[in-house]
Amino acid sequence: MEFLTAENRLARFLKTEGFQQLRESLNQLLDNPVWWYALGVEDAVRILESHNKTECGLLHDDSQVRGLWLDATYAAMAQAGSDRTAVMAESPPERTQIVVPVLCGEAVVGYVGLAHLPTGNSSACIHFFRS
Repeated sequence: MEFLTAENRLARFLKTEGFQQLRESLNQLLDNPVWWYALGVEDAVRILESHNKTECGLLHDDSQVRGLWLDATYAAMAQAGSDRTAVMAESPPERTQIVVPVLCGEAVVGYVGLAHLPTGNSSACIHFFRS
């Protein structure tokens, strides 16, 4: 039997059919945001899907902007993990992102985020899928 570390649990979740359907739906709805994931606020943020959005803080050419983005991201991760709920956060350069904790029982096994979301799309409808 495979021993599931936090990283393995998160990797398994990212491969589920339900998450893939959700990602495809949100990519279309939100004009292909940058998807990222991390195991915790002490760990590196890794890109899951980028769509070459270099103006996103995560991929910005300016290291200072990337640093500001990471500071805002880690703060959002800490809040999302503490509250056990998704958080919307303002992240440089003046973009909104969503940070979602991935839970296994009561434990947070990692975080998934969407960055570089378009603004003013209030009429959009988000559909969630089960695997």
